[in-house]
Amino acid sequence: MVPGEATPTPPLSLVVGFDNSEPARRALGWTVRLAAARPAVLRIVYADHVIVDSDLSGFAYDEMATARD
Repeated sequence: MVPGEATPTPPLSLVVGFDNSEPARRALGWTVRLAAARPAVLRIVYADHVIVDSDLSGFAYDEMATARD
């Protein structure tokens, strides 16, 4: 490195969980804006889950409810 030259800043490592809820969408938007403003590595962890109030019926419902409990 040349004397007087700035030390390179390593990229940020950003991880955000996402389950398509409103708070998760806000967190993802904030994280994307932060990543766009400076060098960053963005990792999104998607969590697919059954909505408690959903009207699921039929195939595999009992198995899913048992596994969740």
